[in-house]
Amino acid sequence: MDRPAEELDALRSEEWASLEALGPARRFEQGSTLFREGDESDAVYALRAGRVRVSVATPGGRDLLLAVKGRGELVGELAAIDGRRRSATVTAIEVVEAVVVPAGAFDAFLDEHPRFAVRLLRTLAAQVRRSGAWAVDRTSADTPTRVARRLLDLADQQIEHGPARTSAVARGAATVLALTQEDLAGWVGATREATARALAELRRAGLVSTGRGHIVLVDRAGLEARADG
Repeated sequence: MDRPAEELDALRSEEWASLEALGPARRFEQGSTLFREGDESDAVYALRAGRVRVSVATPGGRDLLLAVKGRGELVGELAAIDGRRRSATVTAIEVVEAVVVPAGAFDAFLDEHPRFAVRLLRTLAAQVRRSGAWAVDRTSADTPTRVARRLLDLADQQIEHGPARTSAVARGAATVLALTQEDLAGWVGATREATARALAELRRAGLVSTGRGHIVLVDRAGLEARADG
């Protein structure tokens, strides 16, 4: 299987080559599920192309978006490390290509690649910190501020791991996020109605535009100012 033309962000070329040898490549069509919350943990998915949404179901049956991940990132690594059942559901936002690495082989990979093991720990630590910041936001910031912050978070992830990684932000280019208002509402911890009102406020200010299934960051600098509260 050919490696991507550009080295994946989280993996050096030699690390990627090692992973390729450990599991098969799979293609997931848009809307298909890689794995579900509560499933047995048997593999780690290294994303070669495309993006996925990571979500959990609340006790009330609501689908809560946790993250969007893309090229060069891993999904399923936490369950593979601790051996517990899947803590979230992962669904393809677009066509996804991934290498499926068995959990045992992934453990051995970490032993043989300490640099990547340290990077993985840093990534997990950043996720914990981000979750803490979001928890504070939900009790201390109004909905438009929370919406602005989450949109910027997602845009940063997309630029960091996507093909437009080069200085899309510095150039002031608009960033298009494949995100529904329902997903965004779950992410910010607000009702869909409150989130729609917040987006309407940001639209009136010329900071974003919206369409079916996507949100465009039109004025990043203005959105950053709004995110500062």
